[in-house]
Amino acid sequence: MYQSYETAPPQQKTERKREEPKPEEPQPLQKPVEKEETDQPSLLDTLLKDNERSLILILLLILYSDGADSTLLLALMYLII
Repeated sequence: MYQSYETAPPQQKTERKREEPKPEEPQPLQKPVEKEETDQPSLLDTLLKDNERSLILILLLILYSDGADSTLLLALMYLII
């Protein structure tokens, strides 16, 4: 009448161990990117190469900080060209 069933042993609840995150290894510092040397000098180098242009540029900066007339500043910029 009664059929005997084989019973499996009760399953044990296995708790999964939570994996702790591995500490990050410090990354090596990146080397700064070196500026590629070009054959063309920068604008500032070009302006400072000529003594007359350098003096006009300094005068232009001084007059601008002093609040000089804009037509005078434009005239000095024209001389730099």
